[in-house]
Amino acid sequence: MLSEVLEANARTGNQRRHGTGHQDLPRSGTGCYPGADVDRYDAPVPHSTFRYATEPVEVTGVTIPAGAQVIVSLAAANRDARHYANAEVLDIGRPDTRGLAFGHGIHFCLGAPLARMEGRLALDSLLGRFPRLRLAVPVERFTLGPR
Repeated sequence: MLSEVLEANARTGNQRRHGTGHQDLPRSGTGCYPGADVDRYDAPVPHSTFRYATEPVEVTGVTIPAGAQVIVSLAAANRDARHYANAEVLDIGRPDTRGLAFGHGIHFCLGAPLARMEGRLALDSLLGRFPRLRLAVPVERFTLGPR
């Protein structure tokens, strides 16, 4: 979560409008957790488990036959422009952060409150220890994972 917050913030630069004092991110000690939108923006679990179509079903003009494996892309759902304004932008002030990062309904993750608390504490500790933290390379050269 920490790397996603820093990377997304550096790429979008949109957090400045919140005037939080730490270039773009919340100040240490504020207890602010930008993770609600980070969870939506870069979900820790991008796909659901496999399901199987019990009967033929048409989705956007494509017929999925009965018995076919289906997987739901939670990451794509969390970036749905029909639900989120500027869905491709991390916005720690976003009013609607109801994403699917931790599931939904009876499948909602019981550990979500703990994960969010840990994220808030980790970010607060990081920014408290390194209040002038910035990327060491231009954002265009920064990548997470394999190149």
